[in-house]
Amino acid sequence: MASAENEARRLIALLDYLGSDYKNAVQDGKIVSQDEFQEMREFAKRSRELLDALKASDRADRAGIEPIVKALENHIDNKADPKRVSELAASAKEKLLTTYKIVPYPKQLPSLADGKQIFRENCAQCHGENGKGENYRTLCRAIVVDPRDGSAYFTTGDGDILRYKYDSDSIEIVKDEDMKKDYFGLYDPTSPGHMAYNWRQIIWCESEKAVYGVHGSSGYLFRFDPDVPRISVLERITSTPSRLSGMYDQFSYGYLGFTLGPDGRTIHYLTGGPVYIDGKRVRGKSETAMGESKGIENLHLITYHIPTGKYTDHGPIFYADGQRPAYVNSIAVGKDGTVYTLARITENGRTRTDLISIPGPFKSN
Repeated sequence: MASAENEARRLIALLDYLGSDYKNAVQDGKIVSQDEFQEMREFAKRSRELLDALKASDRADRAGIEPIVKALENHIDNKADPKRVSELAASAKEKLLTTYKIVPYPKQLPSLADGKQIFRENCAQCHGENGKGENYRTLCRAIVVDPRDGSAYFTTGDGDILRYKYDSDSIEIVKDEDMKKDYFGLYDPTSPGHMAYNWRQIIWCESEKAVYGVHGSSGYLFRFDPDVPRISVLERITSTPSRLSGMYDQFSYGYLGFTLGPDGRTIHYLTGGPVYIDGKRVRGKSETAMGESKGIENLHLITYHIPTGKYTDHGPIFYADGQRPAYVNSIAVGKDGTVYTLARITENGRTRTDLISIPGPFKSN
């Protein structure tokens, strides 16, 4: 049964990917991305192979999904409507979840209030409100999934790269590679106020079949090839003023506004930049025990074209009244290249967080 359940989990992951990603390959009966379409066909074939393995384990098609999987492969081969492909994939997935009693997510959301209370009662006496001590570690904020096999990668404050293996529901340390790079800086993982050796934000680049990420404090862009495995440090993609100053930016944990644009090859990164008054850089706190901005900073949009390695700083961003967007740690890029994020804004003496847009498209020229 354990083997059958593992096969079912792998098939569920593949069906989920087919149902959500097929729309990037075919639209209105036409192929819009040959690479994506070929991948969809390969994954549809792989779904059938996984079903055969599942049937061999169970000696039957317990979930009754063989006709659906065959129809799914046929629809993809014939460039069917994405909505129909998504419906078929979802139907097969639901039958597998029900048949094998697989719960793909927690039954209820964890209680942040309970967690805070537990920390205060059991941990704060040794580690303090913000955390410190030999057992303290800053947690990784970003997980990336390799869609080819469902493996999920994340890091630890000590620099280890961990791999969650979907097929065996197990975690292993990636051997012969880690995040301890001289360029990223030196950190004490037992102290708060920084991301230590964790990566800050991470994305899967389908065209390269590789992972791209940014280290929090240093702002260095890197490529992680899980097949080798190897990390290649590429370039510091902080703002141009930050690069020239040689200093870290003001936000202690780094920035989460890091994603690919609509072409799937251009990284868009919202990051900080130093503020200069009368030619002098405005300094903030020398250190902090929290994830916060240590002082005022400008918001910059950076693009990085992966195939050419072209870096472009599109300059600081301001509201119409001259205010600086603050505490920006998110990003989404529309199909037209418009960049969206959440930022603080002050109006009539009151500060709130609101959705803002930055008209695009932006390219690394």
